[in-house]
Amino acid sequence: MITLGHAKSALNIVLPNVFVGFSTKDSLGHQDFIIKKIIYEAPKSGAVYLSWYVENYSKEDVVEWNHSTKISENKLFTPMHKNGNEFWVEIAMPKGTQVFYGFFIAQDEEGVYQNFWDWKHNSILHFNDNTSVIKKANYAEHVEEEKSKIIGKGWLVFVVLSGLMLILFFVEKMWFKKLKSASKAVKIVALGLAVYVFHVVARSEIVSLSPKYILTSFDGVFKIFKAGLNDLFYVSILVAIFMVLHVATKQKKKLNQLVYLIFVGFAIVSVLVSFTNIETVAYLGQPFNYEWLYYSDFLGSDEAKNALGENLSVVRIFNLLALMVAAWFLSKIFQRLYKISEYLKYSKYTFPLILVVVFLGLFLGSRRVEVTSNKGKTDNAILAMLSSLSSSNVSNSFFTLNLPSDYPDFVPNQGTPIESPLDSVPSTPIKNVLFVVLESSGAEYFDLYGGHYQLNPNLNQLAEHALIFKHAYAHAPGTVKSLVSILGSMYPYISYKSLTYESPNFTHPSLSSVLKNRGYRTSFFSSSSLNYQSSDTYLGFRGFDEIKDFKSIGCTKNFKQSIYDDGNGIDDMCLADQLALWLDKSPHENFFSVLWTQQGHYPYFFSGEETDYGVNNLNFNKYLNIIKHNDDMIGAIMQNLKDRNLEPSTLVVVVGDHGESFGQHGQYGHGSHIYEENLKVPLLFINSQLFSGQRRDDIASMKDLAATVLSILNIEIPDKWQGRDLVKTQNDEAFFFAPWSDYLFGFRKGNMKFIFNESNGQVEVYNLALDPKETNNLFVETSAEDIEKARRRIASWVQYHDRFVKENFLKTE
Repeated sequence: MITLGHAKSALNIVLPNVFVGFSTKDSLGHQDFIIKKIIYEAPKSGAVYLSWYVENYSKEDVVEWNHSTKISENKLFTPMHKNGNEFWVEIAMPKGTQVFYGFFIAQDEEGVYQNFWDWKHNSILHFNDNTSVIKKANYAEHVEEEKSKIIGKGWLVFVVLSGLMLILFFVEKMWFKKLKSASKAVKIVALGLAVYVFHVVARSEIVSLSPKYILTSFDGVFKIFKAGLNDLFYVSILVAIFMVLHVATKQKKKLNQLVYLIFVGFAIVSVLVSFTNIETVAYLGQPFNYEWLYYSDFLGSDEAKNALGENLSVVRIFNLLALMVAAWFLSKIFQRLYKISEYLKYSKYTFPLILVVVFLGLFLGSRRVEVTSNKGKTDNAILAMLSSLSSSNVSNSFFTLNLPSDYPDFVPNQGTPIESPLDSVPSTPIKNVLFVVLESSGAEYFDLYGGHYQLNPNLNQLAEHALIFKHAYAHAPGTVKSLVSILGSMYPYISYKSLTYESPNFTHPSLSSVLKNRGYRTSFFSSSSLNYQSSDTYLGFRGFDEIKDFKSIGCTKNFKQSIYDDGNGIDDMCLADQLALWLDKSPHENFFSVLWTQQGHYPYFFSGEETDYGVNNLNFNKYLNIIKHNDDMIGAIMQNLKDRNLEPSTLVVVVGDHGESFGQHGQYGHGSHIYEENLKVPLLFINSQLFSGQRRDDIASMKDLAATVLSILNIEIPDKWQGRDLVKTQNDEAFFFAPWSDYLFGFRKGNMKFIFNESNGQVEVYNLALDPKETNNLFVETSAEDIEKARRRIASWVQYHDRFVKENFLKTE
């Protein structure tokens, strides 16, 4: 149950020959292909990838030429074949190509997953002939994958600007001996200009504008200027503030000097932040903000450690320091150029006038180009953090929207009764309940929900004895939010905050506590860590007899990252074994158990031979293999129940905790949006006595699961619960939110889905019957009346549940 972990992917894939359909006689245009063999001597490794990239051909073309190659995080990964202590691979590229490459060690010799980048051999392959290349593994130290090319060249920037400083120094000594030092005001402006230039350099990599394109094209110049407008605004504000302070303290030398030194500190730190933001945006899709800080358990979880800690290797720190010093050097260069212009009798206004003209021209030119629609790629990192800090405790408009006095009260468990919902009365009483919660499992990838990868033979067979909900949703794309909803039959706290963290011991009946009070044995088993957001503490107050995560479940198939412990876990199949051991301790007692998987979460740990599902994205291919693996786990779980004659008396609930995206709507992961791929999950209630493959078209939500289970068990549903009985009632509404990037609120009514972005005021409307992939925004065609109805309905939900949480669980607020 780890967070939206942006740790490095652990890779394990064994595929056939990487080049298919090419020989040295094949060509692209007039270029012959060269096939080159790379041999890697790595006796301590169990699985290795060649990680590589080229600059002259698209990644898609390269994948077409090398069919076992996958794309991940803007690099190409080709599995290397093991032969004793060596790994080898052959790749095909047009003659004359230069390939930049390194090695990624995915497993050690014992098969334990790790993330080890051997970049000591990061070098260039020249495809001029078919001579083999032999390299030896360097296990001396862990070397991080170089995600940012610019940061890796920090030393070069330092050297170049140092050289320019020396040249100007000698020019001064020879021709401009009487130059005076620059005034404080000039120094402030010069350093501000240098900081802006370095922000622009960093921004170019974030928005994928190559230096060559920028330097050789007016459009490139205009695009990078437009992408960096927020950076220009930030630097302008910074310079303006300190210029005012400089003028105000001009008569007090010591105070004036202190103001200047503080400005220098701010400026240099700004340069540092601008470059670390490159990798933060690569991980999170936006600059780091306070909400992500909270969501990442205040730097205690994967994405925080990866997004921020990624920059802490010795080489990385050296390059970042080099960039900061280089920015200082650039400001000195600007100062000297200004003083030289004064020496040459140019007006002191010449330099500023040139800057104004240049910036005006850039602004006018930028109006005719487009850069990116992704706001996170153009936000200034410091402004984004300051903005999030100032708004972190400010209620969104839905919390304060004035509803008409006669507007109906929100009823969380409303539903229309269904006649004869079940086929028959079970001959064997249903007395046991088992939840199988599949981590990050989006419905669209499952066979029963239109997936075309054939991943679920066991679920497909079990569907004959199941009640299947076609439209089941998480309320928020986060594990802990769903945990509270599933166990407590309630909406999650509508906030970036979590109840498990803010008040883990809050008093509220849970499915586990209700059944525990009825004499049930109870257990919760997770194949990941339960430390995140105090989930283990929260579960400790929910009436579970036994709680175990990957640290306490005995399993030989474990996954271990080289740096970040939060990403560690065990094979999900071990949950089936753990359940069997637990059942055998007291086989005749009624039981309730939750099995919560881990492998579907980034970085998609997978053991065993990987099937190629014909997708170019390496992580997506691993994810699909995990969906198939979890189906095998479900088959093993059902077999365990059969072997103990427990299947007829056990209600099995299979559900995803939220979805996962792989490029839909330009996003990866799950936490930052509320599209179908983020929220829609598979949901099956399985029991051969109760169900015979019924498919329901109405809408189900996480909060409804516990209430449905108690109804099936003929146990009274607690008054405080917000869920409805999915078997006996139907409903056509669902509510969603995601507070960790923009503040997003969603509402589905029938086939219509409304998404309100309260951070930027945008509204999206989709007809899911006609447009299930949400590609055609109907906002313009939708009447203002319908938009307002949806807004009021969301406000009614938000205000009801906000009161419910604060009155019952957060009484100190």
